[in-house]
Amino acid sequence: MAIDTSGTGARIARCATPTGTIAGVNVVLRILLLLWVCGYLFVSCAPILGGHLVLGAITFVGGIVLFVPWVFGIVVLAALIAATNPPGR
Repeated sequence: MAIDTSGTGARIARCATPTGTIAGVNVVLRILLLLWVCGYLFVSCAPILGGHLVLGAITFVGGIVLFVPWVFGIVVLAALIAATNPPGR
């Protein structure tokens, strides 16, 4: 938005928010959420699918223990994504 100052004829450019920065942060948060979800599934399920029974059992128990922090991370990332959505989306 350009504002004409009274009497001088000079224009001052003003921007309400740097939407490019916010949109970039939003994209980074979306990618981080994707990696968070896929990374947890890979870590907790890959040894079982690979046929390693002992390692699979250890990671299965670890997956159960880390499930609540994983869900909490999803909620936090989703809230940050919603907070950084550009206007009009």
